[in-house]
Amino acid sequence: MHAPSAGLAAALASMRQGHPARAAEGCRRLLESTPDDFGGGHLLGAGEECRRLHEPSPNDCGARHLLGAALMAAGEHEAAEREIARAIAIDPAVPGAHYNRGNALQALGRFDDAVASYDEALRRKPDFAEALRNRGDAFARGGQAAQAIDSYHAALALHPEWSDTWNNLGSLLFAAQRHEDALVAYRSAIAAGPHVATPWGNA
Repeated sequence: MHAPSAGLAAALASMRQGHPARAAEGCRRLLESTPDDFGGGHLLGAGEECRRLHEPSPNDCGARHLLGAALMAAGEHEAAEREIARAIAIDPAVPGAHYNRGNALQALGRFDDAVASYDEALRRKPDFAEALRNRGDAFARGGQAAQAIDSYHAALALHPEWSDTWNNLGSLLFAAQRHEDALVAYRSAIAAGPHVATPWGNA
């Protein structure tokens, strides 16, 4: 059995504990600090490391989920979606797996399926702000502006510091001819991220 590095083991633990963003950040840090351990610095090296984890336990939901996250980061969205779907088949109770599958589906342009995956994540973790935000993105990209506005509002109630989400909300409100509401959203974007240029132009 190939023993995973301590950094990868920590990332895998984060994924199992329902913290996919922390796991992804751990992988990125590990790739930057020890590129030789991961195929010359390529994210697919991390995926290969995860594949080795499957050899002793092919039904390890966390390992498959982390592999899917690595493939997603490498831009292999179809492979990522398949791998995360396998993780969900093993253990459908992990909200982060449904969230990451939604991200892969959205990257593939399958917006309705992405929304359904985010809904599954939210059914298991109603305060999953990232799933609310990304569901808003999927609604918006799929032409469902009203649903996107509602989803962004819900995400921002939990994380009012998300400048980009305020800006996205403002754009949808402006397109819906709700100009005063759009202005409030753009000003909130500026307050949350005064260093971000886009809301200044919109406001």
